[in-house]
Amino acid sequence: MNIEDLLQGPLKNVILDNITSQLGVNDTNKASSALDTTINVLMNAMAKNASSPDGAGSLVNAVTKDHDGSILDNITDYFSGQFQPQNPSAINGKGILDHLLGGKQETAASTIGKETGMDAGQIMKMMAMVAPILMGVLGKANQNTQNAPSGGGLIDMLLNSTKKINSQSNQGGLLSQILDKDGDGSIMDDVAGMGFKSILGRLFRR
Repeated sequence: MNIEDLLQGPLKNVILDNITSQLGVNDTNKASSALDTTINVLMNAMAKNASSPDGAGSLVNAVTKDHDGSILDNITDYFSGQFQPQNPSAINGKGILDHLLGGKQETAASTIGKETGMDAGQIMKMMAMVAPILMGVLGKANQNTQNAPSGGGLIDMLLNSTKKINSQSNQGGLLSQILDKDGDGSIMDDVAGMGFKSILGRLFRR
């Protein structure tokens, strides 16, 4: 099972139902589009942050320490505020967004809102709701890659999933507006040219 598998089917439907209810969105198609775009943006942000050895190590460490995937087993309680994990960082959506997007959060919310026809304030709340779930998905995926051979693992899975999602979407322009690292108008070089093999060699041969 890979990351995109965990974000499709029944899990996505539960997330979508809870988000539309909490945000008061009546148009399910619009909310679904916004959710897909939000996941795409956050996954690309994670991939970018993991583009350096320090960033990759930080992500693996955060997932290992703070995100064991248990949020996925308590998704309804999470949305109702009844899920209280041992580590509060597991459900700290704002903290995760601060790390992933930094000062680009409002830009991301505004851009996604314009793209999907939703209010930027609603998108900001959606991003904060989705971020802990996505980290939980990575945590669950990480458990499945614990015994991965050298050169593979969580970061490799994240990169492959991000590339696959990017290839299936038409959101390159939108992602570039939000996440372009080097100012050249494209994040595809930022994500594709990360040198993941050398990073993985150092991380997963330990």
